[in-house]
Amino acid sequence: GGYREWFICDCGRRASVLYLAHEWRCRHCIGYLYQSQLNQPIDRLNERINRIRERLGWMRGIAHGMGDKPKGMHQKTYQALISEYERLTKIFIGEYHDKYNPR
Repeated sequence: GGYREWFICDCGRRASVLYLAHEWRCRHCIGYLYQSQLNQPIDRLNERINRIRERLGWMRGIAHGMGDKPKGMHQKTYQALISEYERLTKIFIGEYHDKYNPR
């Protein structure tokens, strides 16, 4: 039930924030992208892997290896996370290898 101020850009879009680029413009007009829109597929894959590692209480990065099951986590949940982790890790290693070792 709150109230929000909106600006109307010259392009006709409604925007909550306008940026000063010679004139006040919305982010679409000046071509501003969010950081998440700049990520490559391998970056997104790495982030998914790290989210699983954090949920398991492990350090970020596949170089640290696998740890133990967190205390209190159901075995079924742990097995599902491990299966997903192993599947994503295989994909990540394959894509990383293809990217940095072209044929």
